[in-house]
Amino acid sequence: MTGRWSLPALSDGELAPEFMAPTRANPRFHFNTVAGRYVLLGFLPPAGPAREAALADLAVHRARFNDHELTGFLVVSDTDFEVAPADLIPGLRVFLDPAREVRAAYGVETGWFLLAPG
Repeated sequence: MTGRWSLPALSDGELAPEFMAPTRANPRFHFNTVAGRYVLLGFLPPAGPAREAALADLAVHRARFNDHELTGFLVVSDTDFEVAPADLIPGLRVFLDPAREVRAAYGVETGWFLLAPG
């Protein structure tokens, strides 16, 4: 991805931390169920100009997110889905992380992780 953010450090071959968080479709979505494909995991800033800029950077690549070769998940600290960005099916879904547990597991506040299958 190009844009204002860089990828946080994860070593090649390091397993991504597993977690469970609510999505619009599943209040107990287990992230390990998306294994086997490329996944972009984006940790968005709070609602406002910085989040809008991150979403604009992502929109340039929207056509690549088809749920076969690439799936994207956006992690937001919002407390409900009314203020969170919309899911864009296929390919992009939103996790709520109001307690910041997912952020803590990945050691970031904002940024992108591109996770590879295998």
